[in-house]
Amino acid sequence: MFYCPPEVLHAKHQWWWGAAAARLRRMASSAPATDARRPRILTPALVVFLAAVVTIDLVALVVRWIPPSPAEAVRLLADGDLDGDERRQALQVLVRTPPDSADVERRWGALLAAVALEDRAVFAAQVAALGGIGATMKTPSADMRAFLDLGDPLIGNVAQALLAEASGDRTAAHRRWQQVATQCQLMVRPFAAELAADGVRRTT
Repeated sequence: MFYCPPEVLHAKHQWWWGAAAARLRRMASSAPATDARRPRILTPALVVFLAAVVTIDLVALVVRWIPPSPAEAVRLLADGDLDGDERRQALQVLVRTPPDSADVERRWGALLAAVALEDRAVFAAQVAALGGIGATMKTPSADMRAFLDLGDPLIGNVAQALLAEASGDRTAAHRRWQQVATQCQLMVRPFAAELAADGVRRTT
């Protein structure tokens, strides 16, 4: 049997393990760089789309919190486009109209918004500035009258009752005030109920 001294056998083992390690290092260094070939997640088209979505959301947020003009508030309310806080905000825009404003239509919007908001002081100030309830009361144009309900049938009846009194039609005014009184039995509207009671007595 061939005899191999231990020191020679040890040297051969060291050479074999060194060669194997060198081969593994060469294989690792020659492997393809797969990270560089991965597809990009944010493509130009996707970036443009996301920017458009963010812009639309920001514009909607700004528009929501910018109060409308009085004329725009009347239109939005009459169209029924507003609910909750947005409706209340539009009504508050109207009640801020000063009683000495030269715009009769804005003042009508203010007095009707005051009914919706249960604001007796603003209603009284606007009615007084318009000449008081009855034949002396200044009235809005025919075009404006289509928007006077402010999206609320009860407010529409209040407006029509006041207009009927201004025109001298006590019968029509009485009927409208009775309708307001009936509506107030179905919902909690204390100020409108007071106006209806006064109107029914005034036109009887």
